[in-house]
Amino acid sequence: MTEALWIGALIRSGGATNTTDTVFVLLLLHAVYLTCVYLRLKARGSGPPVWLIAGAALVFRITLAPMPPNLSDDLRRYQWEGRIQTGGLNPYTTRPEDLGEMDVPGKDFKAIYGPLAEIASRAAYSVSGGRLLALKAPAMLADLLLIALLARMAPGSLLIYAWSPVAVMEFWGQGHNDALAILFLAGALLLPGAGLWLGLAGAAKWWPLALVPALARNWRDWLVAAVVPAILMIPFLPGLTTENARFASGFLGGWRNNDSIYSALLWLTGDQYPAKYAAFAILGAAALGVRWLPWPRERKALAVVLVMLAVSANVHPWYLAWPLPFLVFHPLPWAFLWAALMPLAYESVIRWSLLGEWTQSPEIRWMIYIPVAAMAVAPPIWRRSTSKREPVK
Repeated sequence: MTEALWIGALIRSGGATNTTDTVFVLLLLHAVYLTCVYLRLKARGSGPPVWLIAGAALVFRITLAPMPPNLSDDLRRYQWEGRIQTGGLNPYTTRPEDLGEMDVPGKDFKAIYGPLAEIASRAAYSVSGGRLLALKAPAMLADLLLIALLARMAPGSLLIYAWSPVAVMEFWGQGHNDALAILFLAGALLLPGAGLWLGLAGAAKWWPLALVPALARNWRDWLVAAVVPAILMIPFLPGLTTENARFASGFLGGWRNNDSIYSALLWLTGDQYPAKYAAFAILGAAALGVRWLPWPRERKALAVVLVMLAVSANVHPWYLAWPLPFLVFHPLPWAFLWAALMPLAYESVIRWSLLGEWTQSPEIRWMIYIPVAAMAVAPPIWRRSTSKREPVK
């Protein structure tokens, strides 16, 4: 059934007006996926062999690889940033509009990804000749390496990542470079040299650096995690200004898209900037606070990622791939529900495709966050209520 749905997603992906069909298929895929996760967790030690889970995951991905990116224009941005680098330009100091290219996504801003992501875009562009679908290669490769790593280190829970519709759609269908960051974060969790892997994750996307307190084992890890992205950034430094950092920090408090707790922060403070500073303060407190909790490292990292997403002003559906490597080790039902409902947030993309306007629907946000919040709060309440019952005599 899952493969049939992926085939349907591929067939119905052509043309902007078919975004609705893709979202509908994604919701169905998540229903099947949640059932599979539930059965796998209920089965505990038994279940499908690793080779079958990995083989099916590979089939799903190969099926979706030819899909044009109809839910996001990020891949076209990677294409542009790779192209100008091959021409000797710095993506951190050049805007598309500076070159008169007004049809490039984000025509009025400079690059905000980490230096490793920029290097990957340049390499993919050079190898592929700039072909759009071939630019998915870095995300595809990182995703496959992550599956191989999890198959070795956590074979019993591989299904949680390998069959996730978020990973399949966003990395193989849309080509998002977030796959690089979560691969290296998994490396920091599962492999020796946590500092190196954390540094590479931060060099791909800046947000993984918030997980250094949770995943660093000693002061050397902290040092290496800071040095690696700094070294990779050196070739891009000439002409760099603070404008890039200000824009990159906007996902925690800037352009609003499918936010949750940030809405409350904005309401309480009455202004974008105090709300942004409050979001950073909450994230900083969570990132430093978890280090002293008697939790496994994967649970600490998961907590930081979920807090980050909760307080962010901008939460794209593919951001729900960020906690996936940690959910493999510490499954949270409400986090799975959050990912399953996130395709509804593509309503903004549908509205943009049909009407040429970008707005977020408050109703859609309620449809996503009320069930998620209810599931997140209900289990602790239930556990407290049952723990206070008098024993049966």
